[in-house]
Amino acid sequence: MTYTPTTDLTNQQVPEQPLGGSTVAPSTAMHVRKRHGGYETADVMKIVRAVERSSGGLENVDPLRVAPRTSSGLYDGATTQEVDDLS
Repeated sequence: MTYTPTTDLTNQQVPEQPLGGSTVAPSTAMHVRKRHGGYETADVMKIVRAVERSSGGLENVDPLRVAPRTSSGLYDGATTQEVDDLS
């Protein structure tokens, strides 16, 4: 099976300066736009914890299986709301 993106992501903007204000060399890490407007490096373990919290009490929900599927839908600059919707 081959992955074909459904959205053209070539014009997505990478944050020039992280929230802390220090200059950092460009990296290949994906960033998530937080609700307050700052950027943070995407963290799969945060996605796992969020799925654990929101699936509390549901049987047969494995956060470790949901998180990779959520991560595969991410793109650089996605909002935390979009991450929540993917989960």
